Amino acid sequence: MIFNGEFDLLIDRFIESKNVLRQMSNYKFEDCKKLFVHIGKRLNKGVYDVDKGNEYVIDNIIHWLLCEPFIANNPHEMINPNSTIIGDINKGLYIAGQTGTGKTLMTKIINILSQSLDIRYLSGNINHPFSFALVDADAITDTYLHTGDITKYKHMHLLCIQDLGREPAEVTYMGTKCDVLRSVIESRADNDVMTIITSNLPFTSDVFEERYGDRVVSRLHQMCNYFILNYRDYRKK
Repeated sequence: MIFNGEFDLLIDRFIESKNVLRQMSNYKFEDCKKLFVHIGKRLNKGVYDVDKGNEYVIDNIIHWLLCEPFIANNPHEMINPNSTIIGDINKGLYIAGQTGTGKTLMTKIINILSQSLDIRYLSGNINHPFSFALVDADAITDTYLHTGDITKYKHMHLLCIQDLGREPAEVTYMGTKCDVLRSVIESRADNDVMTIITSNLPFTSDVFEERYGDRVVSRLHQMCNYFILNYRDYRKK
């Protein structure tokens, strides 16, 4: 627990991010980028390249993770050079890309990098490591199918949902149908809790809006910085 005096000191060292306060880091960007790539190689049998399909994503995610002041102080900084969607250090991440482009690998790197650098966040008055559960969208729907209870996924302070869009549109528990991921996303937006999502579907696409509805699209704009990964299929290496 953190007591009053310590709490005041910690607040001075953190940037507010809705219900999560994330610690600013003194690490240099270039060193963190080298470590990012090194972790990627360790996780992927020695192969992890920075190229035109992923470099802007890697760069901006590192800035986001480190709470770089120039991003925090410039809310109109373009986080995606091919988009009009502006970056926001207080939001989570939505990483889209075709199978094999490294979405899941990237979230694993982020998780390990944040722990390696001892990135912290403050929730209430508790100081936590900035690490998160990586959960397949299918697994969340399975939880509802077998228990009818997805409360924990709605309220986790940090959650990474993998492969959004591969889960069934509706599942039934004891006669009650539920579009589980739509419910989870809307609830997390209402609760202002940080969410990281990977998907084959850009949330700006008509296919995504048809599947989840314009309300979820609006919530994802509210919740997440949006990235698209292109080009390399790491699964063929």
